[in-house]
Amino acid sequence: MDEAPAREGAGTVNAVLMPWFMGGPWIPKFSGKGGGATYGEWQAQIEAFLRAQGLSGQQKLDFILSALEGEAKQEVLLAEPDKRDTDTNLFALLKTLYGKAEPVAQLRAKFFQCRQGVDEGVGAFVLRLRELHHRWRAVDPAPVGGDDEMLRAQFLMGLKPGPVQQELQRQPRRLPGLTFAETCTEAKALEKELQQEEAHVCRTQMAQLAPTATATDPTWQQWKDSLKSELQQELKEQVSALSKNLLEEFKKLHLQDSQGEVIQRIRDAPATASSSRPRHTRPAGEPRSFQWDAQGRPICRDCGESGHVQRFCPRRRQNF
Repeated sequence: MDEAPAREGAGTVNAVLMPWFMGGPWIPKFSGKGGGATYGEWQAQIEAFLRAQGLSGQQKLDFILSALEGEAKQEVLLAEPDKRDTDTNLFALLKTLYGKAEPVAQLRAKFFQCRQGVDEGVGAFVLRLRELHHRWRAVDPAPVGGDDEMLRAQFLMGLKPGPVQQELQRQPRRLPGLTFAETCTEAKALEKELQQEEAHVCRTQMAQLAPTATATDPTWQQWKDSLKSELQQELKEQVSALSKNLLEEFKKLHLQDSQGEVIQRIRDAPATASSSRPRHTRPAGEPRSFQWDAQGRPICRDCGESGHVQRFCPRRRQNF
């Protein structure tokens, strides 16, 4: 008798632990300004949280208010009470304020202008095309019969030029009844095959460029030894040539310095010789002879002036 209440109690405890608490960091916030999620995305997330909890009417209102902030929360608090008394009215008020939908013409233009990016895969392009189509048809329903043919044509037109597009453009002629989903599946398979072929070609080229010998092969070791010897010999020759050039330059500089020193000595020699040349005087005990001044000119023994000898003395001529 005690087992049933225990099981019921256990079920009750599990149900209590399930709700999402208000103000949790995982709850998306909406402020009414750009930069975050659009109002439609935010409402869809909040409605999913509300469906998972089974809250009462007032608890739903409190939960929605806890997910608002900034301008959006102020607008709700300043609104008339009858416009925010239930979760339905509150969502309607927020949609009127922030749920501005894009014009139908703009949504249609985005769909027909959708093109595959240079680095975008086929799968990502298909999802983007389908999302634009869904947003367009959400405000402008398709006519009876659907848009499968239009989706397939736009998909083929939006594919980037290349092998995938060329191959898929041949498919409608061979298989006229191909649907949009089948065309997308075929495009993904073709893209995968092309990637595998490119990878195979790349590996083949790398294998051809790689050396056939391995590090343990005797031929490989001989090639390394030969290359090492050539590099050492080339380095030795370069060092020898450099040393020879430096020695020649040093000799030239030394020779120029020696020649300059000799020329300077030659230039300084006359003055040194004239200043140091001894004066020719008569030795002691010898008869008087010619005397010379510091410049090497003879000194007259009669008048004592330099520049002439006694024989040519001007005073002597005057006396005669």
